[in-house]
Amino acid sequence: MQWWQWILRDGAGLWLPAIAALFLLPFIVRRPEAFFLPLAAAGFALMLTLASGMTYDRCILLVLPILAASLAAILARLIPWRGLVVPVALLLAFWGGMPLQSVKSLRLTNPAQSQYRPLLEDFARVLRDDESPVYCNWSRQLRIVPGAYSFHASNGRSFTRLRSPNDLVVRARQRGAAGPLYRGLCDGAELDDLRPYLDDLRPYLDDLRPYLDDLRPYLDDLEVIAELNGLLHWKGRVAR
Repeated sequence: MQWWQWILRDGAGLWLPAIAALFLLPFIVRRPEAFFLPLAAAGFALMLTLASGMTYDRCILLVLPILAASLAAILARLIPWRGLVVPVALLLAFWGGMPLQSVKSLRLTNPAQSQYRPLLEDFARVLRDDESPVYCNWSRQLRIVPGAYSFHASNGRSFTRLRSPNDLVVRARQRGAAGPLYRGLCDGAELDDLRPYLDDLRPYLDDLRPYLDDLRPYLDDLEVIAELNGLLHWKGRVAR
C-alpha cells in the first residue's frame, strides 16, 4: 500500500484536516521559516511515493508530530475564543474516528483476521494467571494485526510483543524469574528463528516437530497446543 492509501483508510477525517493545516500554516502565521514544514512533508511524501515496495503505516507516523502541531496552531489562530479550541479538537478527533474505534474499523472482522478467531479464543480460555501471554512479531508472514491478539486472545491480560527471539530471554531476566511460564502465538517461520534456545523438547503435535526443533535454546518443556492456518498456539518455560 502507498502512503495515501494508509491515510484514506485510517482516519482520513483527521489526517486530511491536519495536512490542510500544515500547508495553510505559513500563510496564517506569516513567517517565512514556516514554509520549511510543508516543504519537508512534501519531500517526505515524494520519497515514499518513489520508494520501491510497500509503504508501512509506521512510515507516515514520522510526519505526525508536524501535522498535529500545525493543526493545533491553526485551531488556536482561527477560533476566536480560546476556550473552544480543546472542544473543537475533541470533536474533530471523534469525527475522524479517533481515539475510539470499532472492531470493524480496526479490520478485526475481515476474513484475513477472522480466520484465526477460533484459535485465539481458545487461547484466551486456557490462559492461566501464572502464564505470560506473548506473540511473535518479526516475520509477519500471517499479517495478523496486533489488535486481534488483544481483542480475541488476551482475556483481559496484556500481551507482550516479541520483536525478536532474544526478547523472550531479555523479558525473563528483567522479571528476575527463574524459568517463567509463557503461552504464545507464533507462525512457523518465527518458531524457526527461536532455534538456539530450547531444551527437553516435548512436542504435542508430531507434524509440527520440524518447527519446534528450532526453538531449542529458548524454552523448556515446550508444548504446541494447536495450529490454525499457520498460526501456532504453544506454551513453555524459559530455559534456565
